[in-house]
Amino acid sequence: MLEINASAYVDDTIKDLTRYEKKQIPFALALTLTNTAKRIKEAEVKEMKRVFDRPTRYTLNSIFIKRATKSRLTAKVWVMDSVWSGSPATRYLLPQIEGGKRKLKPFEVQLNRVGILPDGYYTVPGKRARRDKSGNMSRGQINQILSYCQAQRDHNQNTTNRSKLNKSLRLIVMEPRGGMPGGIWSIHGDRTKPLLMFVKNVSYSKRWDWWRVADTAYKRNFNREFNLAFNKAMSTAR
Repeated sequence: MLEINASAYVDDTIKDLTRYEKKQIPFALALTLTNTAKRIKEAEVKEMKRVFDRPTRYTLNSIFIKRATKSRLTAKVWVMDSVWSGSPATRYLLPQIEGGKRKLKPFEVQLNRVGILPDGYYTVPGKRARRDKSGNMSRGQINQILSYCQAQRDHNQNTTNRSKLNKSLRLIVMEPRGGMPGGIWSIHGDRTKPLLMFVKNVSYSKRWDWWRVADTAYKRNFNREFNLAFNKAMSTAR
C-alpha cells in the first residue's frame, strides 16, 4: 500500500509563515495529500491501460483512495483487497505488480473442490472458448461448465441448469497424464473443441511498475497541489 504524508515537507514550508497562516496548514496539507493521491490514481489507471490488454472496467476501477484529514495527515492509494462478492482485485493484480504465482480464481476453487481441477493446477481458456470484450473467458460459459460439472455453490442451480444443459451441451473432462495436457472439451458430433485447459504453473513477471508510476506522479504534482490548496485555505479562512 502506498502512503503519502507531509512530515518532510512541513518543516521547510511553514517556518516563515505567520501564526494566522499556520492555522490553515493542516487543512491545506490534508487537501494536498488527498488531491496528490487522486493524481497518483489517475497515473496508475493510465499505466494499466498501457500494460494490460483491454482491462475490464472492474480492473480500472479497482484502485481506492483513503483521504487525508486535518488530524491524520496521511493519504493512502492501493488496489482494493475486499469486495462484497466476487474476487478482490488484489488476487490477480498483485502478481502483476510483485511477480510470482497467481492465486486460484473462484471458479477454479469450485472445480478443484469437486475433483475436476487437480491440485496444483490452474486454468487458461482453450482455443474454442468464448471470450468477452476484454479477452477473458465469458462468464456465461464458465457458469455452463460449473453447472455441468456440478460445481456451482448453489446445488439447486446445478440441478436446474444441468437438466437444461444436457440437451445442448456435452463435455468431457480429461486429467493431465503422460505429458498430455488436461482440460475440458465440448463434444459436437465426432469433433471436440477445447474450452478450458489445465496448466501446472501460472507465474507472472512484473508488468505493472506501480512504485515508479506512483513516485513520478507524486513528484510531479505535490508542490503544485500544495500551492493550490494553500491559496484555497487562505481564501476560505474564517
